Amino acid sequence: MTRFLQKTVQLLANILPDPAQQAHQNHPCGASLQGSMFMPAAGTLAAHALLRGMPHPRMNSAVAVAIAPLALIIALSAPAHAAGQNGKTKPLPAATYTAEQAERGAETYKETCALCHGPALAGAFDTPPLTGRFVANWSGVPLRHLFDYIRHAMPLSAPGALSDEENADILAFLLRENGVAASKTPLPSKADALERVAFPHIDPTKNTAPVPK
Repeated sequence: MTRFLQKTVQLLANILPDPAQQAHQNHPCGASLQGSMFMPAAGTLAAHALLRGMPHPRMNSAVAVAIAPLALIIALSAPAHAAGQNGKTKPLPAATYTAEQAERGAETYKETCALCHGPALAGAFDTPPLTGRFVANWSGVPLRHLFDYIRHAMPLSAPGALSDEENADILAFLLRENGVAASKTPLPSKADALERVAFPHIDPTKNTAPVPK
């Protein structure tokens, strides 16, 4: 199965169109892809991005629709997170962050993310919003998946350019803007630590989340 997953992920990377060929000069987010280097996603990163409504630096909407079934196969073939021998999944504790992290994240988001995702996280052009469905899709998922996606694929103009600390700050900002209250416990900037906490369950209609203890 591992060899199958490796071959399938490689196939995904090979069939995604080159950004230099797909970008349009009159599309700010598309044009920003020209000349950028694509960093191949490891494991099931591409599948998680597809299934959770995130953009991919070498994918247009037509390609995403065409390979969505393949991404689903990858995701379903991957081992369940925190699953025990009986196949049941143990819920992970909700991620926390500090107000200082969110403030720093707001500045970084403004400088590197707002062009495509919008200043109010509402999305722009073909880029999806970071509220509503985004929240519903990621709720309860180990935060490492979103962290890994951001650090490998974002920003579109320079994937992987941000530090782990900056990416964690952006996550803190996203949590704050989606109704998660700040706490005294900072959000980790290490992937292993983020594997042990989940994106909090948030009511996308009310934009609120349980207050962390």
